[in-house]
Amino acid sequence: MASGLGEALAAHREALVAKMIEHDVDDAGTSDEESEQFIRGFVDAVERSAKGDDSARDTYIDVVIPSIRDAGMPLAVVLDGMIRVSMAMTAVLPAEHHGWVIRFCGDYTRRLVHAWQHGE
Repeated sequence: MASGLGEALAAHREALVAKMIEHDVDDAGTSDEESEQFIRGFVDAVERSAKGDDSARDTYIDVVIPSIRDAGMPLAVVLDGMIRVSMAMTAVLPAEHHGWVIRFCGDYTRRLVHAWQHGE
């Protein structure tokens, strides 16, 4: 659990979502509403993980990632988006939380790629 990060994410939620939307992948092939829904779900998963609950992260990896893969979204677009949301988090959140965010995003990306490559 990341001390204070869950609270920081909650306090900066709208600024974080706005920054992620501002720098969203333009050629993802999704509507603005779908992109915002994905971003809000990801932010929720990060916040819950920061509070010690990885269930939302695991659901995203196990359900959402295979769904977007099966819908035909290229892995390059997904990884581009992952870099953008990672950078947005460090741009918005206080520096004291950057280490946890960097570790979380690295771990999330490894899990994402594994699910992409080995999913059913």
